[in-house]
Parts: sequence; structure tokens; C-alpha cells
Amino acid sequence: MEDLDDNLKKIAIIKTQARRNEIINQKHLYQILIPLNFELI
Repeated sequence: MEDLDDNLKKIAIIKTQARRNEIINQKHLYQILIPLNFELI
């Protein structure tokens, strides 16, 4: 039973880290794309 609990915790941590990475990547994209758009205007 403890093994299952440990696995669930690991999965939760991995999912949380993956989600955080997605948010960070989106912020980087906006920082790159927005200045490019301003240059085009």
C-alpha cells in the first residue's frame, strides 16, 4: 500500500513540474513574440 502511495506522490510531483514548465515556456514565448510584434508595427 505504501508503494502505491509513493508512486502517486511521484506522479503528482512530475505533473506539477510539467505544468510549471509549460507556464514558464509560455512566459518566454510572450517575451519573445510581443517585442517582435512591436517591431512590425
